[in-house]
Amino acid sequence: MTPDESDADDELSQEIWTNAVEEEPGTDDLIFTVSSISTPLCVSYTLPQGEIGTLTLYDAACRRIERMNVRGSGKVDFNSALTSGVYFVRLESADLTITRKAVLLR
Repeated sequence: MTPDESDADDELSQEIWTNAVEEEPGTDDLIFTVSSISTPLCVSYTLPQGEIGTLTLYDAACRRIERMNVRGSGKVDFNSALTSGVYFVRLESADLTITRKAVLLR
């Protein structure tokens, strides 16, 4: 196989791809997990001490379904008559935003 003329930028493209899939910076103070597949959709979180965050549930079309303010550690069950489908759960704090995908089957 002979190299094509664009081989010089292959390394750059690989670096951009690798950086694009990183979702969150490394932090030991933040925990955010989403348990899906079954009802209800369950979200567990731990924010750094004293920090306030916002937990938001979106459907696959990016329409906001539910939003709540959270603090410290906790567990939230989204059980607002959700139908089967793909959902996104976003945790936002002062300097960090994390989004997780959830699949719900009924």
